Order: sequence, then C-alpha cells, then structure tokens
Amino acid sequence: YDKKTDCHGYVGYSPTFNAILVVFRGTKSFQNVLEDLKFSKMVVHPGSPGAKVHKGMYEMYLAVEDKVTQYVNETKKDYPQATQIFVVGHSLGAGIAVLAAERMQLTYEHIQVFNYGCPRVGNEIFAKYYDSVVPATTKLVHNADPIPHLPTLFMGFYHTATEVWHVKDNYIVCDSTGEDPHCSDSLKIALSLNDHREYMGFYTGCK
Repeated sequence: YDKKTDCHGYVGYSPTFNAILVVFRGTKSFQNVLEDLKFSKMVVHPGSPGAKVHKGMYEMYLAVEDKVTQYVNETKKDYPQATQIFVVGHSLGAGIAVLAAERMQLTYEHIQVFNYGCPRVGNEIFAKYYDSVVPATTKLVHNADPIPHLPTLFMGFYHTATEVWHVKDNYIVCDSTGEDPHCSDSLKIALSLNDHREYMGFYTGCK
C-alpha cells in the first residue's frame, strides 16, 4: 500500500496453482482517479529506446515496488516449491500489473500475467518490448467494457498482447498484435460500465 497514490495490492501463495500471486486493485479512491487522469502524459520507460508509459500507472507501481520485491522474496522463501509468479489486476490494477511484470522479469523467471479490463499502458514501442519479455500474458476483455479502449490510439497508446474477448458465452483468442480489429477494437462504441464491473460472473466493483 502507498498512501500518496492509494495503490493497493497483495502478495500471497496459491496452493491450487502452486504459485506466488501478486495482485493489484483497480480504481477506488480520489487519489486513484488523480493518477488515472495523468493518461495524457507518458514518461520514458528504461526498458527499450523510445518506450513510454502512462505516467500515473508508472508512479503508482514504483511507489510500491520495494514492498512487492520484499514480499515476493519472503513468500518464495516460505514456499520454495512455488516456481511460478502470477501477476494479476483489474482495471487500473491491470495496468499496474503490466508494469510490475515487466520490471519483475528482470529478477524472476516464470512470470504469467492475467488481466481483466486492462487499459492501454504505453506506446507501441513499449507494447512490443513488453510482449517480447513477458509473452505469457492474457488480457480478458468483457464484451463492451470501455476501459480497454482508454487511453486512445490517437493519444499514442497501444495495447500489449494477447487479448481474449468474452462475448456472451464465447471466449475469442485474438491475434498477437495487441490491437486485433476483429476483437474488442471492432466495437465503434463501448460504453457498458456493467461489463467492466463483472468478469467471468464475478462482481469486480467496490461495495
């Protein structure tokens, strides 16, 4: 937890998957909204020349990175049999998860990412770089969830791969570009906040 940005997450162990979980919460507070509103600004990312990322999301992850590293190391010591790390998030938390996974791959192996309603995190250079270093990434988009359409391509942002588009009872695995025109990008208008608040039958909002 970081008080200034109100970034929330947790690290734990899943006996079901024999994996360490690193999970980030989505937008809830006014501080989160302020970080969200930095969508018009990108900052240079050190991973690859020309790579830029969402200023607010990047600041939020950097604020908790030391704690994430500490807790992952402690959990690995407690559960040495856990060889995989699952990084997970919804909404704003999904964007933070992308940045976390990219940073964590410098230190740890066997990282998989599972995101829900993820916004665009950086420019196309960052997206392609991310795809090359964290290829085991799945981004679920529920029908007409509007958040994955933000920030826009027009603003210079671009999605990482690979999208899985959930439409009715179908889960469509999209292409590896990150911006498959036959998946959620095919929607000219995506304004269903209800689709953002529910994923795979679970309510993801705050009660």
